[in-house]
Amino acid sequence: MRAAPLRRLALAAALACAAACTSLDVQPVPAAGYPIERLCIERNPNVVVEDLLPVIESGVARHGIAARVVQAPAPADCEYTLWYDAKRRWDIRPVLGWVELRVRHRGETIGGATWVARPSLSPFKWQSTATRIGPVLDELFAQFPRGAD
Repeated sequence: MRAAPLRRLALAAALACAAACTSLDVQPVPAAGYPIERLCIERNPNVVVEDLLPVIESGVARHGIAARVVQAPAPADCEYTLWYDAKRRWDIRPVLGWVELRVRHRGETIGGATWVARPSLSPFKWQSTATRIGPVLDELFAQFPRGAD
């Protein structure tokens, strides 16, 4: 009979750890005053998370914004740009540990997000980049209408 309460306690502790093991700070891009139709994504050659750039591109497109990938520094015709960086950390195998996104209008930051996954025993650390960072992009562009997925 005592096993059931212990299992519930262990499950509650695991869920609390999973929630507390990731931190997110987002300043959504304000749609008012910044009607973004096209966004230049500055390719960061130092990022070794292979699938991050496609995740960013699809996240931007979900909100009706046309994206093009450019080499940094962005060309003069890029009114709106998105800069990103990411780091992996080791946990039996490499896992996504940190992502930073900054949206700029003519060089001035108008929105951004920082996502950090702390070392944990959580099974969520094995989730795909799209599963982990897709919602961050949705929050970053929350003021822009979301289209069909």
